[in-house]
Parts: sequence; structure tokens; C-alpha cells
Amino acid sequence: MSEPNSVPPLSGFAPDANSGEDVLDVDRQAMPIATLIVEQSVMPPLCVGIFGAEGSGITFFLRRVAQHVDALIAARAAQAHTGDATAFCAALQINYNPWHYVGANQWLALAERILEALQSSTPTGIDGDDRQERLWQIGTAGKLLRELESKHEAAGRVLAIEQEALARAEAQYAAAVRQHAKQQSQPPQTEVNDLFASRADEDGSAEAIDRAGARLGLKQLSRNATGLRKVLAQANTPMGRASLLTSTLTAQKYIGSVFLLFLVILLVGAAAWVLFSLYSEMRDVSRWVETVENALGALATVGTFFVLVVALLLGNRVLSAADALQPYGRTLDAVVADVRRRRKYEKLVAAQREAASLRQEEDSRARVAEALRNAGLAEQAIADLRSGGVQRAVIDAYRALIATHQDVRPSLVPMIREDFEALSRYLLEQQNGADWKVSQPQRIIIYIDDLDRCPPATVVDVIQAIQLILAFPIFVVVIGVNPAWLIRAIAGTYSGPIPQAADVTDDISAAARSVRTLATFIHIPFWMRPLTSRGAVRFVRDILAPRTEPVWPMEPSAPAEMPSGVTTAAPTPATPAVETIAPLTEQEISFLEEVAVTLVDSLRDVKRLANCYQILRTTLLPEQLELLIGNGAATGGHLAAITQLAIVIAAPLSAPRYVELLGQAASLDNLMKSADDDYSIQYHERDVIRYLLMLYRQWSGTIDLDGLRAWVEVAARHSFTVPPTMAAKAAHMAG
Repeated sequence: MSEPNSVPPLSGFAPDANSGEDVLDVDRQAMPIATLIVEQSVMPPLCVGIFGAEGSGITFFLRRVAQHVDALIAARAAQAHTGDATAFCAALQINYNPWHYVGANQWLALAERILEALQSSTPTGIDGDDRQERLWQIGTAGKLLRELESKHEAAGRVLAIEQEALARAEAQYAAAVRQHAKQQSQPPQTEVNDLFASRADEDGSAEAIDRAGARLGLKQLSRNATGLRKVLAQANTPMGRASLLTSTLTAQKYIGSVFLLFLVILLVGAAAWVLFSLYSEMRDVSRWVETVENALGALATVGTFFVLVVALLLGNRVLSAADALQPYGRTLDAVVADVRRRRKYEKLVAAQREAASLRQEEDSRARVAEALRNAGLAEQAIADLRSGGVQRAVIDAYRALIATHQDVRPSLVPMIREDFEALSRYLLEQQNGADWKVSQPQRIIIYIDDLDRCPPATVVDVIQAIQLILAFPIFVVVIGVNPAWLIRAIAGTYSGPIPQAADVTDDISAAARSVRTLATFIHIPFWMRPLTSRGAVRFVRDILAPRTEPVWPMEPSAPAEMPSGVTTAAPTPATPAVETIAPLTEQEISFLEEVAVTLVDSLRDVKRLANCYQILRTTLLPEQLELLIGNGAATGGHLAAITQLAIVIAAPLSAPRYVELLGQAASLDNLMKSADDDYSIQYHERDVIRYLLMLYRQWSGTIDLDGLRAWVEVAARHSFTVPPTMAAKAAHMAG
């Protein structure tokens, strides 16, 4: 019984990983391949096919090749540092698993994987090269950069045009404002005078108006509408007429001169008469005063009469002239009304022109701002493109293309090919340069694994990618695959349905064409050495080798002192004791080794057998474990348990029918004969079952089925195909 405070026994487990110790001497095969693909004298493109069956350790083999390549590159760097010649070249290694991208675009996934590796590689990454600018001039990156630079230049040109338009709009607005202000400040008299004169000339009334104006002492009255309006207004009132008379007298200078001469003559005559009278009167003062008074009176009378006569004559002249001008008052009123309407219209037009100029200026400012924004965005786009690096820019371009098209292959494939061709040409040109750095890659090695897990369409996509994308003189491709699956995939894609049988020779013509297709891109086929009996034994012993017991977590530290009144948690229980399980006996190991030889076609099946058996032992109760081990006896239950476990692992398709036959058979011989005769047992699994049962009979020395039935239920727990109820039914048949 287990201790109350114990944990289940710990089992060993060997993970299905591609790393670990090389117990099968894979390095003897991997090292020549690694040397081949980095040798200076070998000129790519090169494709190496690493062939093996499913579960034969292809991934581990590829990993060992990559490790040897790393070692050779490191040795080369050390030799180059000391100035010694080296037979190997620097390389960038990339792992690509198409199974991880099933359903996605394999072309894009492979291209992204390569470009991302180039982007992130240090120090062999191209982004560390100071000639990065050269990469921006080739392929998709160059197109993207040139497109953005073209947009930036176009935005600059648009900005210059819009700035010129803004300057013109500002000038037009300023001119409109000045014109509007000028029209606001300009008096209407000039327009009235010009329009009235024009109409007077048109209807022939200008001469008559000028003659009437001349009588009033006004020259060219037809050109002075303002003066005409004033004359017409004055002629309607007595005071206005008096004012016209005064102005006429002022204007008629000869009348005033005559009148003045007449007054002078009167004054001179009156003075002479007075002097003569005074002289004749013998200086009589009283008579002299009287004479002077009479003379002045006569002079006043004559002057008054003369003034009245002149005023009468001029008044008639003024009235006749004013009457002659009256008919033109209506014309003048019409002219004034037209001028007012025109000025109102021109004022409205000027205001509208000013507002339109203002709107045009505002629109120009908005377009300039938009042009500035576009130029800034174009400049920022160039900066963003450069900041992500060439590889990231190309990847983003691929993804953008896929996002906008349903069928992108006609566009994407040529783009990818062009980019890789440009990249290959660039690297080759740089290698020939004097400033080529030792750390920069001279070739790119791509490891493709798990292709035989992918559906045929994916397989063909990857094959096409290898042929069309990687056929450039810097690429080396290493494919780890079961060639039978490649042949079936190619045959099914190009020659009709995929054959259902495992043997590809069922369709000789399709298989032949498929092999020829493989030969076009796989330059060196290399079959992994199959697992030998000795290798299987070494492999099992490595898996089952004793391992260091895990260290249980250390005891928890004492809890810190808590404040008073605070309840602490319950104390941590003591560390439980680990229940140990008896190690594998030599009999168990020996029989596992013997069974492994039977499973030599699948390294993965051998590993699964060893792993599952270790787990199986840890799940047993102590009394079951005692039955399994058999107290060290060679005939313990481990023979039956290992046999059943090997059958469900190595013959998964036939295991359910085998379990049914196990429950029905009377003896081991009967079971073997039933399995041989039953057509539901798969042909390629029938021999495995027969050999395992013969091996069991040989080791156990019995033909009784009770042992096999007793352990079938436990073994079936590690099966993909045997239901628990079926195994339990067969187990209950044990006597």
C-alpha cells in the first residue's frame, strides 16, 4: 500500500523532440550533407532531398545537419579572422514547416519566412549592411519607394501650384477690396455729367443746352449736369431767379464794364457840372450845396433808370434761357435715376466680387493646407517604409496584395520571383566587391520539413515555390520527406486522382512522371540509413536509462510575524514522500529490445512503445506491478503487456479486429491462424501481428491466451483505434 501522504510514482518519458543525443550515429550521415551545402566550390542553386519513412527521424536528421553547418560557419569565421583560407562560406539557415501554414498561401508564407529571417539575422542579416540603400532600388521595395517618392513629388508640385493660386487669390481679393472702396468713395456727379452729355450728344440737344447756358454765363452746360440741375432749381423761385441774374451779371463781364463806364461818365459829367455851377455862382456856398444835391439826385435818378433798364433786359434773357432749359429737366432726372441704379448694381457686384475673392482665397488656403498635409503624409509614408526595413516593406506589400485580390497567384508569384531574383543578384554582386564582410551571407539554406503531412495541393504549392522562387544561385534547399507521398501528390495533381494504395507503383505512368518531376528540382536524393536491430537496442536503452530523480520544491519559509488579531492561514503540510517504483528489469529491457527490432521501420513507433510502457507501469497498482514484473521471472506479465502494446502501436488499423479475435480464439495458434485468414486485417499489418505473437510464444513458452487477454485492456489505453469497451470484453474472456 502507498503511504497516505505519497504521490503517484514518477514515470520516465522521452519527448518526441528533434534534439537530444545522437545514439543512432546520425552524424555520420548528416556531416557530409552539411559539408556539401556550405562548401565554397559547390555553386547553388542546390536542392537535397533527405528521404525516409514516416517516423524515421527526418526532423532530427535535419536538425543535426543544421548544427553541423553552424559549426562549419563558426570555424570559417575563426579562420577568416586569422587570415587563413577557408573552404566554406557564410550561410543563413532558415526552417520552414509548410504543415504550420496549411490552408494559407504557401508562396507568401515561405517568402515571409525567408525575409523575416533576413531581417532579424545578426550579424549575417542584410539590415546590418551599410549598403542598405542599394536594396531600396530593386524589386518590390524599389517600386514601393519610387511610388511613394513619386507621390511625394506630386504632392510637392500640387503644393507649389496651390501656393501660387493662393497668392493670386490674395491679390484678387485685395484688388476687389480697393475697387469696392473706390466705388464707395467716388461721387456720382461725374457719372451723371458723363451720361447726360452722352445722351445730349445722341439726341442732338447738346448745342441748344450750351446756347441757353451761354445766355446764363455758363459754358458747355451740356457737359455739366450738376450746373443744369442747379439752374433748373433756381428758376422755380424768385430768389433763385435773382441769384441767376446775379450770376449772369457776374459771368457777363462786358455788361458790367459798360455799366461801370456809364457810371463813370455820369460821375464825371456831374462833377464838371457842379464845378461849373460853383464857379459861375461866385462861390456861393449855399448855392454850391444845392447844386451838388441836385447833381447827385439827377445822377441817382439816371443810374437807377439805367440799372432798371439793364436788369429788365438781363432778366428777360435769364428767364428765356431758363425756360429753354426746362425740357431737359426730365432727361436729367432720368439720367440721375439711371446713375443711381447703375451705382447700386455696381456696388452689389463689387460686394459680390469681394466676397467671391474672399471665398476663393479661403478655398486656396484650404487647398494649400490639404496639399501640405498630403506632402507631410507622403513624407511620413516614406519614413515609415524605411523605418521597417526592406524586408518588412516587401512582406507588407505581399499581404496588401492578398487582402485586395481573390486569386493573387498571377500577381504574387511574379512579384516574389522578381524580388528573390533581385536579392540573389544583389548578394552575388556584393560578394564580388572589395568591401564584402565575412559575416554577410553568401548563401541561404532553407530546411523544409513535414511536407509529407500536408495535403497534396499544399505539397504541389511548395514544390512549385521551390522550383520558381528558389532557383537562384544563392539558395540551397534541404527537404526532409517521404518521397512516396511526394510522388502520390504530384501524380494526383497532374495525372488524376491520388492512388489509394500505399504502393505508388499501382499507377506506373503517373509514378514515372512524378519521379521525373522530382528529379527536376531535387538534385541530390539521399535516403537515411534505416534503423538496424543494433540501433533499435541502443535507442531503447537510451530511452530507458535511469535518470536523476526530480528535486521536490524546497520547504516553504516560515511565515512572517502577523499583527495581533489577524488570523493566519493553516500551516503548510509537510512535503509528501515520493513513491518510488521498481526500475525496469533486465528481462523487460531485453524483450523491449527484441520487439523494437520488429518495429524497425518506424523510429517513432519504437519511441512510442518505450514511452507508453513506462507510463503503463506507473499506472499499475502494486499487485498489478508484481504480476507485470513476475518477481524477475522471464515469464512475467511484461511479455504479454509489451506484446499487446506493440500490436496497438504498430498495427493501429487492424488492432480493433485483432482484439475481437483475441476474445474469440481458443489458443495462440488459433489466434494467429484467424489473423492470417481474416481479410479485415490490413495486409501490411498482418506480418507485424504474426511476428509479435510468435515472439511472445517464443519468450513465454506458452500458447495460452489468458496472459494476453489479461493485459489487453491496459495496453489498449495507449491505442488510437481500440475502444475501451472492446478491450474490456476481450479481457473478461481470461480464464
